[in-house]
Amino acid sequence: MLDIWSLAKERLQSAKQRSSDAEPDFRSRGVFGATFSKKKFPSEGGQSHEAHIVICGNRSCGKTTLIQRLLEVNENPRPTVALEYTFGRSTRNNVKELGHFWELGGGALLSNLLNVPLSVKNIETTSLLIILDLSKPEHLWGAMEALLKAAIRRVDEVLRETNRSNPTLHDLLLQRAAQRIGSHRDIESMRVFPIPLALVGSKYDEFQNLDTDSRRSMTRALRFVAHYHGASLHFYSNRMENLVSRGKAILGHFAFAKSFPKGFSTDFSKPLAVPAGSDSFEDIGLPVDSINHSAIRSSNAYELWKDNFNEKFPQDKQLEDVEDDPSSDAKFNEPEIDKFLDEKMRDLEMYVKQKKDREQLQAKTGAEDGAVERRSVPQQRPFEFD
Repeated sequence: MLDIWSLAKERLQSAKQRSSDAEPDFRSRGVFGATFSKKKFPSEGGQSHEAHIVICGNRSCGKTTLIQRLLEVNENPRPTVALEYTFGRSTRNNVKELGHFWELGGGALLSNLLNVPLSVKNIETTSLLIILDLSKPEHLWGAMEALLKAAIRRVDEVLRETNRSNPTLHDLLLQRAAQRIGSHRDIESMRVFPIPLALVGSKYDEFQNLDTDSRRSMTRALRFVAHYHGASLHFYSNRMENLVSRGKAILGHFAFAKSFPKGFSTDFSKPLAVPAGSDSFEDIGLPVDSINHSAIRSSNAYELWKDNFNEKFPQDKQLEDVEDDPSSDAKFNEPEIDKFLDEKMRDLEMYVKQKKDREQLQAKTGAEDGAVERRSVPQQRPFEFD
């Protein structure tokens, strides 16, 4: 017969076991643990799905708002500082889903922070969304290209590392990238991004007010970049409910493995909806219509589109300047650090002042020495000729 302490111990262990079964430990899964397949991780409490979504893009383009719409957070969005993280949970058809959202603020200024979420640990379950402000074409291409280059560079580093440490995972990522495009006729000319990638043009309601030629040029250029990288392309506005629903569906697809929104549109007079692999270079064409696309390499075509876009919409060279000093933000008040910084700033000001005084003194001393030297030299009489 069990004593009361043994009975209590058994019941405690039983309760812990039930809790473990009901809430799967997302940290204990192996590198192949989290994919977009709902057949992974069976347990007595149901199946599980986990994903990481990295969201970056232009400043103030609606990144935070889109996340809040999906997670049904009723708060006024605040400016994103550096790299911010949040998560969302969902249970559907007995499948427990966990979405990790990494939001990069500051446009392309802090693109090096993409190294944090784009890691070997998470790369298999990570997707990248680049949200672009359609209402400001003069900021669009510069930010898009800088973020793409930073992401490509980081993902390439991760792939090289996985190729050394886990060749199976490396091959699996490349296989999935190829499967997203399928047997497309343009596959040899494309540079398919190794992880799922989506370009989302925001503020479509303001984009509609641009002239016809601008809208046509922007949509064709974005179609080319998206297709070149094997990405999907969508236009979105947080002020148009039909596009809000579409934006939530796209983000929900990457975060919670929901069905990808149906629809296809390449008409520049309508919101674009172009799933990955559904476009073609032939349909997109080139900025110079007289050039045959089959006679030019895709890399050259990319430069053509870039030059054409920058010619029509000269990019703002001050794009990455810091508009506000983050150290003055009251939200990040650190008295000890601020005091130390003030001391160092005073030391720096004193050093600069002393250096300037020394330079002025040296210049004055040098001028006086030169005058004395000139006075000490006897004047020569001019040559006289008989």
